[in-house]
Amino acid sequence: MDTLDIVLRQSKGALLVPLKTTADLIGLEAQTLRNQLSEGRCAFLPIKKKNKYERTLFDARDIAHYIDARRSAGTPEQKRGRPTIKERRQAQEAGLTVQDWRRHNSHS
Repeated sequence: MDTLDIVLRQSKGALLVPLKTTADLIGLEAQTLRNQLSEGRCAFLPIKKKNKYERTLFDARDIAHYIDARRSAGTPEQKRGRPTIKERRQAQEAGLTVQDWRRHNSHS
């Protein structure tokens, strides 16, 4: 099954996917995607559809292409945020900082 089929299944067959669903598909919070759009940092552009409510919609093909490109780049996203106790212990046992430990384990 290719990526476009997965995107279409998640969007219930819709070719224009709402922002919330798009964010879920690419692994971001909806507000993060909104922020990226407002700052011009979004990897792909939305298709604005004007009706009674202005909704931000994305083309399912663009989403699938973005997911495929991210997979083929081979750069896994590094975990961010406060380290867990388990991560701190594992990093300490390895003699690394948590950041270095995360970087090392993201490539494994």
